[in-house]
Amino acid sequence: MRDWERHYDCELADAAARWREVWNARAVRWGTPCAYDGRACALIGSGCSLAVAKLAETFVVASGARFGMTTTPFDCIASGATPDTAYIVSAKGDHADSWECFEWLIRKGVEVNILTLCPKSELAIRAQRLGGRVSITYPEVQFTSPHDGFIPVVPSLALATQVRALHSSANQDPPQGHEDLFAQAKRDDERDFSTVQLRRGEHLTVVCTKWAQAAALDIQTRITESGLIPPLICDPWNFAHGRYMPVAAGRSRLIALGTQRDSVGLREILDVIPLSAVITTIIAPDDGFIGGLYCLIRAMLVVGRITSFYGIDPATPSMPEWGTALYKRARIR
Repeated sequence: MRDWERHYDCELADAAARWREVWNARAVRWGTPCAYDGRACALIGSGCSLAVAKLAETFVVASGARFGMTTTPFDCIASGATPDTAYIVSAKGDHADSWECFEWLIRKGVEVNILTLCPKSELAIRAQRLGGRVSITYPEVQFTSPHDGFIPVVPSLALATQVRALHSSANQDPPQGHEDLFAQAKRDDERDFSTVQLRRGEHLTVVCTKWAQAAALDIQTRITESGLIPPLICDPWNFAHGRYMPVAAGRSRLIALGTQRDSVGLREILDVIPLSAVITTIIAPDDGFIGGLYCLIRAMLVVGRITSFYGIDPATPSMPEWGTALYKRARIR
């Protein structure tokens, strides 16, 4: 079993120190990008890449895609549905499920884009064998390391920032501004959590708006892989129509996530429910993609606070031998 060397607080500190480098990393593209305008798109990821795939879904739908669906490699194949265009989001491209999903999509005649941090991975090598039928987008800077924790922060953020390149010209410089986004999110986290009282044994309900859905998924993934009970995720409408019951029963408390433009539904909820039922409210100062990134950063910081309260380090899990055996056997068939 692997000895994880990086603690989660170190992951967060490294992200704070490297955010400008992450944001300013130029996107490089190999191959011709596949169109998404007016098309049905599948956004495919697993682990922490699933949240980035969700951010990419929101991005392409907002940019003109007819339909978007975030899914795992297994569910993509098991559904049998063939999208017009697929985006495989894989930080290292070294998992067999992503290879099998890629080859299945190619056999079905689907145009495939790969969003990765490693252009020399096995997934990228298989894609390059097909010539111009596949597009690969990756940052010019290396953001993965053998010393990354179990659910690394910097690679997840580096992958998320590259989503902006999905509708941009190849090999272009990143947009100016937002070099202080991580620092701003950290200041806001410290301010908002100054009076928060967590309670042992309580479950979490994350209510989120459109651009914050990726952040909610990131919380769910990191909390689950820390060994805690996965939070319930829902939108404001579904929360108001019954998903509030665990909160009403005192068995769950709320994390509210949204961006400025989409926050009306959240604010209506917060005006009604007791203040004691809310752990924290995160409203991004920006809208759209930047608002989604801000929420993603805040989500990672919130996970650090919750797991620290339970004395758990999500970057250095204690995994049983049978867990490792499960991981090796769980192949797509």
